[in-house]
Amino acid sequence: MITAGLLPIATRATDAAPLELGIVDAENTQYQSPDILRSHFKIYRSLGATNVRAPVSWSDQEVAPGRWRDATWLGYMRLAAASGLRLSLDMETIAAPPAWFIAAHPDARLVDQNGVATGTQMVSYWYPGLHALVHDQADRILAMLQAGGVLPSITTVVASLGPADEPIYPPQWVLGPNAAPPGFWWFDVHAIADFPRAMAAKYATIEAANAAWGTHYASWSAVAPPRPGAAGKFWEDTLDWYRDTKRAFVRWQVADTQALIRKYWRSDAPTVTMPVPGTHLPPSEWQQALRSSSSSDPLIVQMNDTDMLIDVAIADGAALHFTGMPSGEELQYIRARLRQAGSRTRLSGETVGQATMAAYASELASEVLGSSLDGFDYLYGTALFGPDHLTPNADMAPVASMLGRLAGTDVASRASLSIPVNFNLVQGGCVDVAPASATRLCLSATGQLQMRRGATTLWASPSPPQACPAGQAWTMTCRASFQDDGNLVLYDGPTPYWNTATGGSAATALQAHASPPYLSLTTSTGTVVWSSGE
Repeated sequence: MITAGLLPIATRATDAAPLELGIVDAENTQYQSPDILRSHFKIYRSLGATNVRAPVSWSDQEVAPGRWRDATWLGYMRLAAASGLRLSLDMETIAAPPAWFIAAHPDARLVDQNGVATGTQMVSYWYPGLHALVHDQADRILAMLQAGGVLPSITTVVASLGPADEPIYPPQWVLGPNAAPPGFWWFDVHAIADFPRAMAAKYATIEAANAAWGTHYASWSAVAPPRPGAAGKFWEDTLDWYRDTKRAFVRWQVADTQALIRKYWRSDAPTVTMPVPGTHLPPSEWQQALRSSSSSDPLIVQMNDTDMLIDVAIADGAALHFTGMPSGEELQYIRARLRQAGSRTRLSGETVGQATMAAYASELASEVLGSSLDGFDYLYGTALFGPDHLTPNADMAPVASMLGRLAGTDVASRASLSIPVNFNLVQGGCVDVAPASATRLCLSATGQLQMRRGATTLWASPSPPQACPAGQAWTMTCRASFQDDGNLVLYDGPTPYWNTATGGSAATALQAHASPPYLSLTTSTGTVVWSSGE
């Protein structure tokens, strides 16, 4: 994990687009007085924020069957726009069914293997008529916002893809603080009915399915999704179906949201953004799940599907928004996948959903700059104020410092990067040093620290005695670590295999440049204690 601030050295080009900075307020902020909201917006702008986010949900608007009202966040949105802030719309549909809807349609809930049912966290991906239901709610939300006069200020629309809008099955945290870890979510009546239909579409005849599975079903009506513990091809087909059901909804929802945007915006249309949660599911972990029939791996139960989201964003022109900062390794992974595809897909990020992240301010700045993010949202802006909701509290100073570093930053034009101690670079990962010249500091898949410009290696550390294990990228097998003792060390697991021999030197920054010397270690007074040479 990158754990200290990476500071831009180059001056921002005047014709370049600055980093988008957002402040996200907590639920119930919309009920604050207009004077308090105006005061917050003035402070947010002074910190360098360019936008705020507003969640507008189906549950907030349709308060009873057929009885609609303006969203409670509409006044907040109008005041923000009047204060010169742009708007990010979190348009919650599948993620926010009203309580009355769930009460009237209990079959719309997901049910896991332990009989736990979701409530108002989301609607089952297998619910009949889900597409029409979600489309109609989104249409009503946009019509209300159009009438409310805020559409011109909206620059981003977050697609509602699952619980808390994330494209996963419900994790434990959305079920409540006392909930048990969930099992697989394929036990609602509609999922049970869909499974044999999906298998019939794949195999055509029950005889062909039995041959593949080693089973003896008499007819398709006898087939049901298994409990964990099934084996072989039957279990593989079940996991594929579970994954692909969610994938199909994500693809449809992104396309439908874009179609609605074309309906309501004739120009300056906002970008559809796809949340990217947590940690990606490595191929090795997927293969292990196929073999083990395990229900304990949350990445499999939730179906974290980062690679698929990246592919959809590239194909459909959507943006990606990572929801788990700080997590430098995962941002490195996403950025690397985009580079491999030659894509300029917009990538932004936000802090995890805790009431305060001020203690991580330096680390968050590091990840924004090192991953060349196009945007960054700080969650819980309201947590920066005291009980009177007006007086800044102790968290304001570190957050203000962080946003001050980032405000107006043009990452693309940067020529140098100053990397503080407690920085780690994972095997196969890179951080951007000078994006305009495609200069990056990377730890290769074989464990060699390199400064690269495009495909050219400008400088490299000695090769390790034996290459880091092939096929283990992003497992932290090998890593580069700029330690708080001032030493830059390359490790294979716990074993160091190269270092700069600067431990105890009081080095406080690793300077990375687009020109020689490409790397140097400096003290707080600027004294160079090591450099990579020409």
